[in-house]
Amino acid sequence: MMAKKKIAINNIELKLAYRYLIKHPIRTIFTLLSIILGVSIFFSINIATDSLEQSLYEFLDPNMHGNVDTWINLLRGILMIISAISLIVCVIIIKNIMETSREAQIYELGLLRAIGTTKRSIFLIYFYQIIIISIIGVILGLLVGYFLSGLFFGPLKTVMSRLLSLETDFTVQLYFTPLTLVISTITGLIIPILFGIIPTYRAAKVNILSALNPHLINNNTKKKKLYKLIVKIICSIFLIVLGIILINIGFSGLLSFASDPTMVTNISMIYLFLATFIFIIGSVFFSSIFFPYISLFFSSILKPFLLKMKKICNRNLIKNLRRSKNTFLIISIVISFLIAMKITISSLDAGINPGARMRIGGDIRIGMQYGSHQIFIPINTSEYISQIDHVSDVCEVKNSYKYYLWEDNLQYNGTTCDEFGIFRNEQIMLIVINTTSYVNMHSENSIVRYLGNLSFYEFIHALDENNTVILQNELAKSINKNIGDNVNITTEDINDFPAITSNLTVVGIADILPGIEFTWYNPNPDMRRTV
Repeated sequence: MMAKKKIAINNIELKLAYRYLIKHPIRTIFTLLSIILGVSIFFSINIATDSLEQSLYEFLDPNMHGNVDTWINLLRGILMIISAISLIVCVIIIKNIMETSREAQIYELGLLRAIGTTKRSIFLIYFYQIIIISIIGVILGLLVGYFLSGLFFGPLKTVMSRLLSLETDFTVQLYFTPLTLVISTITGLIIPILFGIIPTYRAAKVNILSALNPHLINNNTKKKKLYKLIVKIICSIFLIVLGIILINIGFSGLLSFASDPTMVTNISMIYLFLATFIFIIGSVFFSSIFFPYISLFFSSILKPFLLKMKKICNRNLIKNLRRSKNTFLIISIVISFLIAMKITISSLDAGINPGARMRIGGDIRIGMQYGSHQIFIPINTSEYISQIDHVSDVCEVKNSYKYYLWEDNLQYNGTTCDEFGIFRNEQIMLIVINTTSYVNMHSENSIVRYLGNLSFYEFIHALDENNTVILQNELAKSINKNIGDNVNITTEDINDFPAITSNLTVVGIADILPGIEFTWYNPNPDMRRTV
């Protein structure tokens, strides 16, 4: 008999949960849309990554796979972090809507508690609402994500082609693993339920007296608010400090150039994204604590535009403080992360600059240092080449591409050093080397000639400092530069060499450097090169 009674109670709670969802359609639709958005982006990005990986393995010869796994894992890690942002925004929206629902129904909850409804029953009413919305949201999110995934094929294909230096086009076919489907489904169910439990638990713990008279505030409530404020301040400051420390550790992983690029570099990049996100969360939450004062400040600034609406706008923001704060959190987190992501990617892309020592980016070029028949292969292929008999060492090199476009007496060749390189008889090329492997592969018998008394090791490793360059002797004379002076180097984004506009410090002047063609062979006195 007890078991049947329990089933009957559960049916009533389920009916009430369904009735609440139908009674507030706008609230239900917004919660549903947030789950669909989070799940669809998460699922579509993973489908796109699976499809790209599968298509690459089918396109490439097994002997050419090289570091495909490494780059795929790196790309997947970064994209997972980006998709996690959509899930976090989804969580904030769900929590906001559930909290608003609880506050709007606070009087009704008090009546239910007053007539004898148990805390467990109230908990189940709200919990069933989350379950129903989550299941529907996940199903629709998976369907939307399946059709949305095709939008990511083009951008991801372009990124991967550049990372792997692929010159031949390939087709991406739709493909996803059962694991991707399972992870997306579980994630889409667990995250809304997990964070929806917080307002659900608060609804179940509502005090009857406070619910029936919501304007009654006792000293205990004031103390709780003060304690919560202190905890929020401490937690947000902790996240900010932790984020700063982790960002420094992440960059130190990227700037540790003792060895050739490995998976450690990729882990450092993912680590850096996570650290940046932690810092943003801490900063935004710290700002939200002082939201009333921030809104008052901006209302004062916008007073000439708002006029009499100033007080009304500020009053509405403060009156609906929870809603205002959560909206502020969503917008701030998304915009801040997009800006931070852009800065981080730009910083990583700048690793090709002289002084960054090829820790990231770059490739090996087999054949002439410049020409239209170069073969691009991944950077870690140097490990395989060095294992070939009669090959002692390998050095990764990347150089700016030169093309000619004559107009009047000007030649636009894509690379300039100060004013040198814009006229038709001035040809220049920027060459980036891996300093460690370059020094290791040359012996004392190598022919070198440069200014100064430094050893060859010290001379080349001067490039280990960021924003540094070694100039070819004739070029230095032409532009009247000495060691310690600054030069402005510009390149264009051609054939995987990035566009650069950098002010670099001259740390060396060389006449002959082994392996760099136009420092030892000069058929034309006007052919001057940077190193």
